[in-house]
Amino acid sequence: MALSKQNRATALLVFVGTFLTYVALTPGSIQGMGYTGEEMQSGDTIIAALQARLSGGPDPRIKLTRNGFLPVVLNLPFQAIGRRIASEDFVLSFEPILDTALLVTILFVWLQRLTSPGLAIFLALAAAFGTMLWPYAYIGLETKQSLYLLLAAYLALEGRPIQSFSRAILFGLCCAFAVGAKANGLMLLPSVAYLAYAQFRADWLRRLPFTLATCAVVGVLAFENAAARSQYDFALGVTTFAQYAPTIVDSAFQYLGSVIGLFGSPTKGLLLYAPLVLLSFCAIPSAWRIRRDLTLFVLLTAGGLVGGFALDIYYADETWGARYLHTCVAPLVLLIGASRDRFSWRRDAAMIPLTALGTVISFLGAFYYYGNMHAASIRAGENNLAELVGDAKWNQITFNARLFAIWWRSPPGAVLWTPTQHWMWEIPPDAPRAKTIDLTEWAQPQSLLLRGWNVPRKGRFGVLWFLLLLAGLIGPTMLVIAALRYRPPPKEAAPKHEGAY
Repeated sequence: MALSKQNRATALLVFVGTFLTYVALTPGSIQGMGYTGEEMQSGDTIIAALQARLSGGPDPRIKLTRNGFLPVVLNLPFQAIGRRIASEDFVLSFEPILDTALLVTILFVWLQRLTSPGLAIFLALAAAFGTMLWPYAYIGLETKQSLYLLLAAYLALEGRPIQSFSRAILFGLCCAFAVGAKANGLMLLPSVAYLAYAQFRADWLRRLPFTLATCAVVGVLAFENAAARSQYDFALGVTTFAQYAPTIVDSAFQYLGSVIGLFGSPTKGLLLYAPLVLLSFCAIPSAWRIRRDLTLFVLLTAGGLVGGFALDIYYADETWGARYLHTCVAPLVLLIGASRDRFSWRRDAAMIPLTALGTVISFLGAFYYYGNMHAASIRAGENNLAELVGDAKWNQITFNARLFAIWWRSPPGAVLWTPTQHWMWEIPPDAPRAKTIDLTEWAQPQSLLLRGWNVPRKGRFGVLWFLLLLAGLIGPTMLVIAALRYRPPPKEAAPKHEGAY
């Protein structure tokens, strides 16, 4: 079913508006986000190798990465452009913003087919700004995998039957990047395999060549990417299993605790960093009756990620929130749309406070570099996974809220904070003393726009600052226009759900 002209225009408004709103708070840098610096170095060696081939010079050694070559290939256009117009770091920082804006747009387009136009725009914007998607538009790391998995799912479950080699290859590329964009892609194999089954099961014999073409693309790229990751581990003299073996759970009770923690941890749980998805679990029974294929895909995606990462006692790291579940956020939001044909105050009023809470939380994650708390924990001598995953005083939301209060008030002098240990009964005599640290060092936001608010703005920085301010004005305006394009339809005109089969 093709989108109407009005819906295409609204989808364009959602994409551009989301992109510009994200851009307004960009830090303008991504090299310090996780392993991105490592991937940039790999991209530089690939560009150098291509230039050497063209000039006839000796081929330099290509630097490998922990996630293989597929995510590096996706970075190359941004790095190449960055070399010409600004810097690789600056231009590449727009890639996760673009990826997330595309993800939100696909989510919106899909929701239009599942529910009423008003609820579709609400859920899409709630996902864009009321979940982890917003902070990770600057952090990156998970955005490629999330985008390509959702695109593969849309092509498989909502697109027309694939009857050409070009579309089969496109679908295969989406599946391959979903599996290969990160080392944890193995956990998504069940959901990707189901997408291929759902797409090709009808009239399978006649479409067998297209099925084989898709499988060939996925197989070749996944194998080559896995080989590149193995070479990376071999160069370090370790194996992936050896790296993580010390933290693997050793009992079913630990595994159950990790499963619960991935969703409900008060420091790292998905329900804390994306409160809206609480309604997704309530929507599963209705969505199963209405769209069994979509529901099964979502359950396989979330189940694969949770089932895999729950094997680790420390199921999170120093990054913002439930990082490893980023890929299942958009699919879980789809379940909400699939379970209802319109917004109902009696049933859906909880969406509004959950979205508002998520927006405040996500704003704090977008406002500050995630490494601030990590640096503070190092200064305090408490930089270990047990502290970062399970200690309430190292909750990133409350830590960033504390930093925001300092920035907002701008108090003179140092703002001291002591991450005090709360001992049970008596303090051990040999216990290390808690260190007092000054938080003002980390209270400045990461946004270029805000950091340049009260400083001289000259030359190229002045032009950039003005463009960011313009993006901050135009982006939200476009989103408001997109929301206002719809009027509540008459009750009898509400969209009808179609069964999965």
